Amino acid sequence: MGSLTGRGGVTSLLGRCEMGFMDKLRNKLTMGKGRAKQNVGRATGDPYLEAKGQAERVGGASRQVGEQVKDAAKNARDAFRK
Repeated sequence: MGSLTGRGGVTSLLGRCEMGFMDKLRNKLTMGKGRAKQNVGRATGDPYLEAKGQAERVGGASRQVGEQVKDAAKNARDAFRK
């Protein structure tokens, strides 16, 4: 059986590293933080903060798309193995 932690990431009981979950969570939090900055910048009339928040939100979203591409490739690879 695998451990619950290992090599800086969370591992399942089968021993496989579940870094994809942590990456997706980090991306979602980045998107939320960016949205909050964007809304605060818009409310206070600070275009710099609004732009910084929007950039952070878009960065998190693009990383999230990358994670989805990795998942799709992994699923396709697993389908051909069977």
